[in-house]
Amino acid sequence: MEHTLLLQHRYLLADFLNWADGPKPDALPSVLCMARGLENDKRILPVLIDIEQLSGAEQQTLCDFEQFQRRNHAAPGVCALLNSAAPIEAIAKYLGNNLMLRASNIEPALFRYYDPRVFAHLMTLLGEEQKATLLGPITHWTARDLTGAWQTTTPTVAGALTGQLFIHASQTAFVRNIGVINRVLKVLKHPPSAQAPDAAEQIHKATETARQYGLAIPDDLVAFASQSQLYGPQIHRHPTVLALLRVTDDELTYAERTESIETDTWQRMAAEAVMTGIAPSRNRLETRAVE
Repeated sequence: MEHTLLLQHRYLLADFLNWADGPKPDALPSVLCMARGLENDKRILPVLIDIEQLSGAEQQTLCDFEQFQRRNHAAPGVCALLNSAAPIEAIAKYLGNNLMLRASNIEPALFRYYDPRVFAHLMTLLGEEQKATLLGPITHWTARDLTGAWQTTTPTVAGALTGQLFIHASQTAFVRNIGVINRVLKVLKHPPSAQAPDAAEQIHKATETARQYGLAIPDDLVAFASQSQLYGPQIHRHPTVLALLRVTDDELTYAERTESIETDTWQRMAAEAVMTGIAPSRNRLETRAVE
């Protein structure tokens, strides 16, 4: 993170759960984003830091820390840079009000929307009014997108200091799958930018298909969705793979049962699926590494 970028914003949103090797939190001018129901577990909540109250050296330390985490592919401690005319206490309170997920068919839970790896997906998923509700008094929300580039989000409709985001029933499954989607994107080598949302939607659909087969643990969902993306969405109808999916008396997980299959075997099964009509013909995805 460049120092000049930091200085263009008033506040920094931090996740102290991912703050190893970072500046001592107690020494930073910060306000906790409190969530009702999580008063006894404050360590998992994000913190808002007043950039203007930091010395030049402290600001540079934060920039260096963010770059250090980026180089080491660490979970981000620096989540976003914000601008707002509202006082820091009001912003922290507003952000805290949306930390408990409110959605159809999902029990209330911590909603890590502030994590840039989640926020990037939400900006594709949510409608404009939902985005405005999420941002509230924030006029500029700058965070790294799925490619690692800094992107600034500004609300296109007026926000309010009292809004609470509600995730619609049609959006809940995608929100539930964001963690799996991000893990699969790391396994694959999808070109980022414009194709990333399409890839995310494809992975989401594959993950929902995996659930229909009875898979539930994250490792199995990641394995299934990765295979679907690499070898075609119908690869799991191949008799060999289908048999592995249907095993019920094995102590091994689906991911463990398939991890020893060589790439050329997967490719052969994909070709067989096309030739026998099990799967439609499709071009294999062009891929490259996503950091």
